[in-house]
Amino acid sequence: MKKIGLLFILFCITQTSFAQEGKAFKTSKQFYLKGSSALIGNTVLGVSSKKAFNNLNVYNDALNLRYTDVDRDQNTFSSSQAELQIPENKKIKYAALYWSAIYKYNKGVKKAKGKYLVYKEAEKSLPDINKIYFKTPNTSDYKPIDGTVIFDSKSTELFEDTQPYLCFADVTSLLQNSTTINGDYTVANIKATQGFVSGGSAGGWLLYIIYEDEDDTKKYFTTYDGFLGVDNTEVIIDFSDFKANETGLVNTSLLLATLEGDYKFKTDVCAIKEAEKDRYITLSTETRDKNNFFNSTISNFGQDKRNPSSLNTLGLDILKMPIPNKNNTIINNNSTNTSIKLSTKKDGFYLFFVAFETEISEAFVPKLRQENAITSNIDSKKEVIKNNNDSIITKQDLTLKPSIIRKDSIQNQPNPVITKQIITSTKQTTNITIPSNQSKLPIAHYYLVTNVFSVPENVTKWETTLLNLGYNPRTYFNQENSYYYVYILKDTDLSIINKEKQRLLDIKAFDTLNIKTFYN
Repeated sequence: MKKIGLLFILFCITQTSFAQEGKAFKTSKQFYLKGSSALIGNTVLGVSSKKAFNNLNVYNDALNLRYTDVDRDQNTFSSSQAELQIPENKKIKYAALYWSAIYKYNKGVKKAKGKYLVYKEAEKSLPDINKIYFKTPNTSDYKPIDGTVIFDSKSTELFEDTQPYLCFADVTSLLQNSTTINGDYTVANIKATQGFVSGGSAGGWLLYIIYEDEDDTKKYFTTYDGFLGVDNTEVIIDFSDFKANETGLVNTSLLLATLEGDYKFKTDVCAIKEAEKDRYITLSTETRDKNNFFNSTISNFGQDKRNPSSLNTLGLDILKMPIPNKNNTIINNNSTNTSIKLSTKKDGFYLFFVAFETEISEAFVPKLRQENAITSNIDSKKEVIKNNNDSIITKQDLTLKPSIIRKDSIQNQPNPVITKQIITSTKQTTNITIPSNQSKLPIAHYYLVTNVFSVPENVTKWETTLLNLGYNPRTYFNQENSYYYVYILKDTDLSIINKEKQRLLDIKAFDTLNIKTFYN
């Protein structure tokens, strides 16, 4: 029985291994001023280089993607535009340009291998993901941008199927010195995988602008830098360092950007904590259902004129939305903090931009924190260390691959465990749990199980059903419990199993689809 218990614990670890991996978010900028903000952006991938893509009834990885290129400039290989409109004669306080993409290789192809698809490299990825071109309105020439690489999975062992990256550039001075603020902004030469890649490619950019306006209310603005994979477990992000206005309605906005959110895959959720209550309110908008929040859409307070103007932005989500705060139920007049919670069951995605804005008390004088890292779990193969300048470095650990264990998975554990704190913030600590005898275990194999039986005759019937559906079933007999596990895919790479599981979940015949881990 001890062996069974240990296998169950390890299954829960590996099942959530994608969750909360990446680079922890930390506070980038904080502002307290009278003013507002705008958020624009666009995808750099499509089925056509210039035409909008509006088909919502398709999986991203089924499409042969290519760069969008709308600028008619022979010196660029990709480009897209978005229009900015803010009140005239406002002072630009801050302008941040972010770009992110899936970039396993420059171009990929897919081929059938038996009953499965295999994705292969056709063109190698190019260097200098941080070097792009940026054009402000009413200018003819691009400005070269040499950005900062916030995260590049190629320098880690994370996200090997997709290898995403994130870059950033502070372009405040460019906008402050520009003669024209409103109009079309163009970003060119962002690198992303064309063709095919497992799970589908995605890529794009956003421009976040804060401007001063003495006729507006006093607000708190905060932005965060980081890159986080979200799948199977919850990600909670805390916002603090503010005090809401003492009377009247508190107006608050949330800004987010993610990669890999398919319209066809449901169950991704964004929720915000209700004021003074230990519960979360699920958010939705006219274009974002509460159970399909990240759905390849750009929605940002009317700043939605783009070229190409695709309804389906193929895995890129950019949003600015007002928090529905009727009767101040979410942010009340006493609020000094809140939090959001992101989760999904089917549609794994990457969070790469977070900003939060709220009206604050005129009398509030902030005391800025020295450390403001958002708690998260980092790469399961790396030990996370914080150095003196609050950046993240990693130390290789080849012997273990832990991740978050859900509370319901660690009850009645038969083996001792070691709990290891990996990052602390001012408000929260996330722990990982590692079996003490992990290094002695044999190799884990992951099985995409379609059904489990105790009677051999039922196994035969179910295998016949799968054969008629065009699948090649196999059966694993577990001697520990005498059950027969009928599976259609087995691999030592959990990401391959997860991708196939997500693809099949909407098929009625696979209502009982599950992933099991056996060691041999």
